[in-house]
Amino acid sequence: MQFFLLKTNRSLVLGFAAILILLQAADGFASPGVTNPSSASTTGNDKGNEGPDSCLADPECKLLTDNARTQSASGKYTEALTLYQLAYQKQPVPWLLVNIGRVLQKQKQYERALEHYRQFLTTNTGSSELNDKVKEYINQAEAEKQASLSIASAALSEKTEIERPKPMYKQWWPWTILGIAAAAGIGVSVGLYLYSRQPDTDGLPVIRPLN
Repeated sequence: MQFFLLKTNRSLVLGFAAILILLQAADGFASPGVTNPSSASTTGNDKGNEGPDSCLADPECKLLTDNARTQSASGKYTEALTLYQLAYQKQPVPWLLVNIGRVLQKQKQYERALEHYRQFLTTNTGSSELNDKVKEYINQAEAEKQASLSIASAALSEKTEIERPKPMYKQWWPWTILGIAAAAGIGVSVGLYLYSRQPDTDGLPVIRPLN
């Protein structure tokens, strides 16, 4: 009987420990190391550091990042950016720079996004996997920046072409004025010609009708 109880208690302890391990693993994968938590799993800790991540261990900082992630998923990037910046002010852990950069990239603020990505690479000494991911983000942001500049340049060229004044010979009003002037000139010429064809009656006797 005692052996059975000991065996049962041992099974319960092992089961409880397994549940705790699974919960900790799930929490690690859900940590907001990047804007999209499924793309990487990191707590932002350096490998040589001990203890939990300072932001995730801070209830206020963690709440800010959780709310920021929710806002970003809803497309509310301005609100998400503000929340991530507040979290970074409270706990300046390197992985928050990635979150800020991702939101800026979604807002098409490519230069600022690149600044945050590069700042992360200079300050992070932890996960090499996340470093590789951030390098991918840098390549994406640079490509999107170039595409955006190309589109803007094409739109500006088209606008300049539309606003450029047409040459005189391609405009309608000079030809209209010339046509009216030519018609008036022809009319005057015809009038003078007809006037010159009328007989001269000066000096002719006046014939009176007979009564």
